[in-house]
Amino acid sequence: MKSMVFKIVGNVHIVIHGTTEPRDEDWHLYVGAVRSEEQKMKDFAKIRTLVFCAGGGPTAKHRKEINEFLGGRTTPRRHRDVEHDHAWGRHCFAVVQPYRARVLTR
Repeated sequence: MKSMVFKIVGNVHIVIHGTTEPRDEDWHLYVGAVRSEEQKMKDFAKIRTLVFCAGGGPTAKHRKEINEFLGGRTTPRRHRDVEHDHAWGRHCFAVVQPYRARVLTR
């Protein structure tokens, strides 16, 4: 059973995290897909991300991997949204928001 799933539709990335952190193999599939998308897109800054979490989320190792790949690149705040129904998850996203993630939590 997968610990996370994703779908890339055009320039929109839809990511769904389960109740636990993603397994490394699931996370690596996602990062590989993002890398592949970058090669296809003329303007990678136009990527849009929508994340749904049921309590789980990327580990520090996973965040480091994607942050190194992105190299400080982000997308406009209005185009990255995180839906998280767990208070701790919303807190974690709020804590990292000033440093890297331009996210809106609900």
